[in-house]
Amino acid sequence: MRAHPILLGMLLVIPSVALAAPAHAGERCFDLSTPLVAPPRASLPLPTAGGDASAAGARGDVVWAQRRGVVRRPIEKLRAYLEDPRHFKDQQVDEMTVAPMPTGPLLKHHQVHSLVRPFPLVTVEWTDEWSTSLLAGSRDRPDAVLIAYQKVAGTSYIARFCGTLVLTRIDEQTTDVAQFEEATITGRSHDDMKQGLADMLATLRALP
Repeated sequence: MRAHPILLGMLLVIPSVALAAPAHAGERCFDLSTPLVAPPRASLPLPTAGGDASAAGARGDVVWAQRRGVVRRPIEKLRAYLEDPRHFKDQQVDEMTVAPMPTGPLLKHHQVHSLVRPFPLVTVEWTDEWSTSLLAGSRDRPDAVLIAYQKVAGTSYIARFCGTLVLTRIDEQTTDVAQFEEATITGRSHDDMKQGLADMLATLRALP
């Protein structure tokens, strides 16, 4: 699994001139300098008969997708994986730097700057911001956390990109994972995003 399959996939089809994006689409989704108490869209009900719940749609030029399911891995393992930027560096990214941000009441806060040279004389750069908020439990033993991410600067080819993962401890070896993601990207549908979330859950389930 790669952190931003949408972002990286778009680099293969970037035209030689910038795409114009609606002004509202460039706005940030969150204020990640303070803890978040809930995802931007209510999580889907957790299926009682196994499998995952999923949904997708669009509002104007913004497409979104959701997914929720059980991952039989400890919440600590999933959190450690998702908070490590090294797991999100695709081979198409030529340079990546991580800048820690003030944590304050947050559990984790950093920015990731990525640079790609997809074609000769073409450079694409963007910066993502990530934070982890405590929803339940204690800082030493969280029982629920909300990991949020968003593009905050860089290429206009991707006007908007953000998402959340809510991890909730079911027991010591099992975690409820609720995902949400939305974006404004030319050529990407909500079905593409829906598949991306499915791939992310599959990766988490395959962790050793």
